[in-house]
Amino acid sequence: MKEYNEIIKLQEKKKFDNKRNYGIDLLRIFSMINIIILHINLCLCSGQLKLNINNKKFKHIWRLESIAYFPVDCFGLISGVVGYKKYKFSNLIYIWVNTSFYSSIFSLYLYRINRINIKDMILSFFPILIKRSWYITAYFSLYLFIPFLNFGINNLNRNIYRNLIIIYFFFFFLLYNWIYFKCKQRFYFFE
Repeated sequence: MKEYNEIIKLQEKKKFDNKRNYGIDLLRIFSMINIIILHINLCLCSGQLKLNINNKKFKHIWRLESIAYFPVDCFGLISGVVGYKKYKFSNLIYIWVNTSFYSSIFSLYLYRINRINIKDMILSFFPILIKRSWYITAYFSLYLFIPFLNFGINNLNRNIYRNLIIIYFFFFFLLYNWIYFKCKQRFYFFE
């Protein structure tokens, strides 16, 4: 009877582990739409957004731009929630191959219509190594450390975990932004 109960518990746990979280899927879709908006703004209004900050014509574009920025961070959060305890080295290879494939396809097209030279086309086969796609490069680098991060999270006690969050908040939200603001004031070309 005891073995039967353990089998039932394992089956219920397996059902729970395979359960899909539709809230995270909805956040992922919302994030994708907003990142597409960011890229459209970049393509259509690339130099004009910085020049026309107070222009009434660009107010709605600036509103869209400001709303569409935080979904980039949402992808990192989703990866952390979904990828916790599900680390596979094969996913890292999949990311590398997938990014290289799409980068090379787009670069071949741009080379064909004479928008880039042969050097840029060859470099497009290695987008993570040359840091061409900043998000994928950062994600790839972080993905290498996921087993260590998971080990650290699982072995921290509550007080150390709280202190780590406070230090992180202080450094990245307060000190980092203050340093950036001061550098931007001092060196007008800093961006």
